[in-house]
Amino acid sequence: MRPIWAPAWSTLTESPTTATTVRDNIQITVFYSGDGDAQPLPGVSVIATPTGDAKLAAWRVGESVTDPSGRAILSLPPGVWKIRAELVGLVPVKQTLSVANGVSYDIKMYTTFLHSEPVTVF
Repeated sequence: MRPIWAPAWSTLTESPTTATTVRDNIQITVFYSGDGDAQPLPGVSVIATPTGDAKLAAWRVGESVTDPSGRAILSLPPGVWKIRAELVGLVPVKQTLSVANGVSYDIKMYTTFLHSEPVTVF
């Protein structure tokens, strides 16, 4: 998968596992990349919502917060999920992920500060 080169982007690595149950199969690391060197971001909300699959309609949203090393772990069943990482003042990062049974995922998401135009008050 290629990185999404907008103000924020992400990369994905898949690894086959022998696991048959859903347990901590998604690792997400969020980085701030505005100054050239990517730095891990703690405190980022990571939210997963199911998309389109009737089997997942009853599944609750997966949610976590990144730890001091910028990592969050989610346990998601097979299906198509929208993953979103957000923190006030940063560009939200989004990725759609097709989760397969027996596969673990390592997602790296990169963001930067929201840029605002200067405001002149008269």
